[in-house]
Amino acid sequence: MPRLVQLSPGAAPHDATLSLMLGLAERLRRPGGFSSCDLIARFVPTLPRIKQPGIRGSTVHRLESTDLRKYSADDVLVYHHGIASDAEAHLRLFPGRKFLVHHGITPPRFFVPYNLTIAGRLERGRRELQRFTPLFERAYCFSEITEAELREAGYLNVRKVDPPLPMQSLQHRGSQIPAGDPVILSVGRMVPNKNHEPLIRMLHYLRGLHSNARLILTGSLRNGLDSYTRHLQDLCRALRLQDVVEFSGLVDNKRMEELWQQSTHYVCSSLHEGYCLPLIESMLRDRPVIYLNSSESAARETTDGAGIGLYPLEPRLLAELISEIHTNDTLRTSIVQGQRARVEKMRCDALAEDLIDQLAPMGGLDD
Repeated sequence: MPRLVQLSPGAAPHDATLSLMLGLAERLRRPGGFSSCDLIARFVPTLPRIKQPGIRGSTVHRLESTDLRKYSADDVLVYHHGIASDAEAHLRLFPGRKFLVHHGITPPRFFVPYNLTIAGRLERGRRELQRFTPLFERAYCFSEITEAELREAGYLNVRKVDPPLPMQSLQHRGSQIPAGDPVILSVGRMVPNKNHEPLIRMLHYLRGLHSNARLILTGSLRNGLDSYTRHLQDLCRALRLQDVVEFSGLVDNKRMEELWQQSTHYVCSSLHEGYCLPLIESMLRDRPVIYLNSSESAARETTDGAGIGLYPLEPRLLAELISEIHTNDTLRTSIVQGQRARVEKMRCDALAEDLIDQLAPMGGLDD
């Protein structure tokens, strides 16, 4: 029976890439197909414990301690790309068929003022994407932005699909909006392209309309970007918001769900996104979505007509819009209904189904 191997540059608990790797493994685990999946990453700061059935060792294995030559020609490797992995030699050793899932590469310029090492890894990731072209039979992506990156790098056999979200995460979890003043949530790593500053400035104006309004910024505080985080914290102090802006850091699933339940609105202020899974997660919880409609962000494509897009994301206007949604039940209901319709259109099985179709002609999987 063939084995499924998924490799990524990095993996961490509650990370979007790991979530999609688990979703794909779940959807490919079927009779006559892949009974188990090996998860491997170059950088694994903390070995996660994974409860999902079919994951070998119930964790992510470090690439440095894995010999890809141990696999057979019947096995299949899916490589997830988004930053330099320095895994080219390992990929070439894998004897089976190989497929690419491209998550998108953040432009290095966002990181140059804060950390040249990260900026360099992003640039190397772009060059790796070009060198990897002959290694993969087919490349998958989740947005027009990431598809354009693949085409520019020289990939010809490209398929754009909806991301393979874990089945449990796709369950509708709508709940009553908490009473009281607005609580704004934004989810994502504390990195410059996420563009958190307008959210903090927005809160300054929003508290003039709703005196107890709060902002929650949830996401890992990445090593080497202390100066970016300090800049945001200094801004909070300058605006006297240090007690009402929460930097929660990376949280577990239970705490994340608590934050979703506390929130009344979701705002994505990112200047660059390859997809932005939290937009879908907020729609599943009936939280009205507002996003920066940037040409370098896939947020507009991800929302697909749902939510409200703004450009530019002017803090005072954003505060007034949040206040209007918060106090206008008719408007809120209309937004939530549009978001529910958007989620219902998603086809999260598409990647797994297409991969099975690619393997079937060669006898890689039993129908």
